Amino acid sequence: MNLLLLYGLVIRFWYCHATEESRLKRAPAVWGDAAPDYSIATFGSAPYRYLYTLLFVDDKITGYYEYDMVRVKTNILKVVEEANTYFNQLRLGIVVVDVMQTMRSNLSLYGFQEYRRQRLHKLPPHDFAALISFRYAGGLAFVGGLCSDKAVMLCGFIHHLHLPWVPYSFMR
Repeated sequence: MNLLLLYGLVIRFWYCHATEESRLKRAPAVWGDAAPDYSIATFGSAPYRYLYTLLFVDDKITGYYEYDMVRVKTNILKVVEEANTYFNQLRLGIVVVDVMQTMRSNLSLYGFQEYRRQRLHKLPPHDFAALISFRYAGGLAFVGGLCSDKAVMLCGFIHHLHLPWVPYSFMR
């Protein structure tokens, strides 16, 4: 079993087998850098899988973009594009179901979990939900939460660079 930690989510790969010719280096990924080469990982006939995500942005992000949801979506979806450059090599893809505004700006990970739970019956079907929060310099998720009712994550946004900030941690 191999583990991949991305955006605070731990994803287990039961079907993945990697051969190690030399010790792999662990290092944080940097926004805009090329995705690491996962060519040593072999997946056999494992199918390509998709993770359907519902993205939420807090009120401060929409305020930063003057409540123009087209601009919000354009800028927030850059993080998904970046994530997919990593995931594609692992036969995974993130599909964004929608980008929604929370109208709140003070949700913690537990608060966001409850916020989502209370509205789950009204939300489109998705595998996990991510809250992108203004001026939050970190990323949080429940370990093993992807396959449970705790399938939520919290990550931040670097407003002065007009880029989302999401911590990456990979085995390279």
